[in-house]
Amino acid sequence: MRRLTAIVMVLAFWAGTAAAQSAPPIGSGSYGYSALSVAAGPSGEVYVTGSFPGLPFPSLVRFDSPTSRTAIPSGPVGSVDRMTVAPDGVLYTVGSRLGVGRWDGTRWSLLPGPCQRSGCVRVLVAGPNGSLYAAARGEVWRYDGTAWTPLGSGMNSSISDLSVAADGSVYAGGYFSTAGGTPARGIARWDGAAWHALGSGIDPGQGGSVRALASGPDGSVYVGGGFTAISGVPARNVARWDGAAWHALGSGVGVESYETVEALSVGTDGQLIAGGIFTGAGGGAALNVARWDGTAWAPLGNGIDEYVDAVEALPGGGFIANAGILSFLRWDGTAWNPPGPNTDAPVRAIAAAGAYPNDATFSGGGFTAIGGIRANGIAAWNLERGWRALGSGVDGSVAAVAPLSSTSVYAGGAFGKAGGSAAANVARWDGSAWTALGTGTDAPVRALARAPGGDLVAGGLFATAGGTPARHVARWNGTAWAPLGDGLGGPVYALAYGPDGALYAGGDFATAGGAPARNVARWSGTAWTPLGSGTDGVVLALAVGLDGSLYAGGAFTTAGSTTARRIARWNGTAWAEVGGGMDAPVRSLSVIPAEVYRA
Repeated sequence: MRRLTAIVMVLAFWAGTAAAQSAPPIGSGSYGYSALSVAAGPSGEVYVTGSFPGLPFPSLVRFDSPTSRTAIPSGPVGSVDRMTVAPDGVLYTVGSRLGVGRWDGTRWSLLPGPCQRSGCVRVLVAGPNGSLYAAARGEVWRYDGTAWTPLGSGMNSSISDLSVAADGSVYAGGYFSTAGGTPARGIARWDGAAWHALGSGIDPGQGGSVRALASGPDGSVYVGGGFTAISGVPARNVARWDGAAWHALGSGVGVESYETVEALSVGTDGQLIAGGIFTGAGGGAALNVARWDGTAWAPLGNGIDEYVDAVEALPGGGFIANAGILSFLRWDGTAWNPPGPNTDAPVRAIAAAGAYPNDATFSGGGFTAIGGIRANGIAAWNLERGWRALGSGVDGSVAAVAPLSSTSVYAGGAFGKAGGSAAANVARWDGSAWTALGTGTDAPVRALARAPGGDLVAGGLFATAGGTPARHVARWNGTAWAPLGDGLGGPVYALAYGPDGALYAGGDFATAGGAPARNVARWSGTAWTPLGSGTDGVVLALAVGLDGSLYAGGAFTTAGSTTARRIARWNGTAWAEVGGGMDAPVRSLSVIPAEVYRA
């Protein structure tokens, strides 16, 4: 079993046919919602199970519009893992306890389960005739309102998805090679009496599989997954079955060999939406979500910056998409936003107080509201409590946060007050009140870092800290500010401590401690030293790897004498490029402390 160390998702609403727009960056946990499962109903309602501000985790919520939510009381199946909505609007769920829950809009009832083990149902789909279908292990079951009946003898391996066509035919896709004892590689059709192959299915030797299915209004069936050919027809990760033969959809979806289609849905306009893990569709760029209009593929805005594992059409047009970020978003035709109020200005800084979901994550920016609450410049989030304001916040913007605990944090930015009292550009929240750090700095703070001993180091545009000359970097020991040598010759935008206790600073400067140092330097505790010949452009982000190497990101193209497009690694002696670099400035870096496996 693969180890899952984090579960994070995003729910996105696409508002139809608006022209592609540039989507803002998505920050983990910055929107106040986390979606674990989603389903769309016949009237445009959207059910979401996950975490929501002001509600216990996990909760089940119904959205009748992007700004109107209703909490649904806990059902008989416990926490909800999967959901589907029938044509009559009834919601069916499976969860942590045995059985299938039925919510009719007023009350819950419990149906028997198709298998006698909680968690065994991996797919739950409502058919157009009101029947309910479930995939449990390698079997497909139908519930007719009274009892569950197996559809033949099932498959010889796991089932990834089900789709029920208008004529009542049931299509199953997955990793199997037989269905009902008949050879059927990855895809099969149930006609009411027996399973049938669709051509010869996924071509052998491809190591491929079907991950997603969708039925079109013309009787076509679309399949998505990880394959390069189906029934002898070259088709990259997506194809259409017209009832007699398979057809490619242009040049397909995906660029690299690992890219796959994980979700499909056909909209009311007949267009196909594909989601998954990919960077291109039809030969053009498309990040994890794309649309097929019957002739060509097109991206949806700038896509979604995490893999998409579910898409579902809405009856009034548009669709919902579930993906891998801790929030959910709505496409309003010009930008991605969450259902309900988001922020009214960008989030500029995010830092977690710990590694567990109930530890707080602090977000700072220029906003006055976030996740539906009033919060000036800074707020805290965790799964149990959702968003909460930190007193009255600050009267400006926060550009850097440095947590002390799950309830206390340092904030730096461009502000004159914190909690209504004077605090020049830097302050501390102790869980109940804000306090100034002396007289602060004479210009904005752009970076904060906690020293191994607990002191705070601030970097930014300032020339003095606490009234003392401190060129762009200073240290607060809990009582007073002190400079770090002669400081740096220009603004500091990033700070990071190494395992040896040395401090690294990045920014837009030509000197460190009065000596040449291009944009990045090291403070040993007594003196500044350059890191080789530095970079030829500004450094905006720093992170120290598990081996002690320093990673720098920014707007540079060389580091030392080496070509390094916007990201580079310093091993203590020399600079090296990281991979092939990036095609745009790097503004944030983070080191993952342990290998993470995707479920």
